[in-house]
Amino acid sequence: MRYETVRVIQKGHVVCAELFAYVGALHAQVQLTVSVGEPTAEKKKLATLARESYEAGLKILRPGITFGELCEAMSEPNRREGAWHLSPFAHTLNLHLGVSNITEGIQGPSGFTGVNERLKLKFQEGKEIEASDLVMREGMLIEFEPNACYGRTYLNIGGNVLVTKDGCQGLNEIPTRMVVVPA
Repeated sequence: MRYETVRVIQKGHVVCAELFAYVGALHAQVQLTVSVGEPTAEKKKLATLARESYEAGLKILRPGITFGELCEAMSEPNRREGAWHLSPFAHTLNLHLGVSNITEGIQGPSGFTGVNERLKLKFQEGKEIEASDLVMREGMLIEFEPNACYGRTYLNIGGNVLVTKDGCQGLNEIPTRMVVVPA
């Protein structure tokens, strides 16, 4: 059991949550980020990058592309702006095979400083995309989890996206942008 001081959510905090709902014996999920009060410029930038990644995924996702192509398109905004990412940008729900890489850039200039010292090991970035050659087909459900980090500041958004005959359809609206609530 860990005894720690309970954190009280206050003005300026950002709360990130991963919410699960079981549907047909599979767990669908959304990523929700809530800013208490107006976010800082850095948090706004991260929210913009995450949303840009989400939109890049919507733009490219359609039958016939590979899961790897989707993941590469969603990674571009972070790479361009020097942000790192903690969790996958996307993973497949049905078939539950594909997962994008994780922690890319964690040791870069805007990465999480001291990660090796804190974990007492040589941290290896997750560079491989699992099932990158998986071809997208109509009816597949993809979980979008775009996230962006500078240092220890983390932000993610996302939801479920259905591959349709001619493209895709986002199934969630609220969690696909940072939500700002009054402080």
